[in-house]
Amino acid sequence: MSSINKLSLLEYNDGYSYDHGLILIEIVDRIGEDIFIKSIEDISAKQKAKVLSYFEAGVDMKNSKKNDWAKRVEDYYPKIYNFLANQ
Repeated sequence: MSSINKLSLLEYNDGYSYDHGLILIEIVDRIGEDIFIKSIEDISAKQKAKVLSYFEAGVDMKNSKKNDWAKRVEDYYPKIYNFLANQ
């Protein structure tokens, strides 16, 4: 299990999920969607839903910083969204 996989699956609740989502987004921005997906390709459907919730929270934070609420996970990260949402 890669360190990205382990990091992605850490359990966070409440407001911390937003921070965790932003961290995951920063990782993807640095390494790219394909490498991120390869790092988490063996996670279960339940885990995919959890990681997607972190991305949704992170995108909310990213949008709030830009004051742009129109974009969603699939707009920023279409490959990751397809991988996580299509269980």
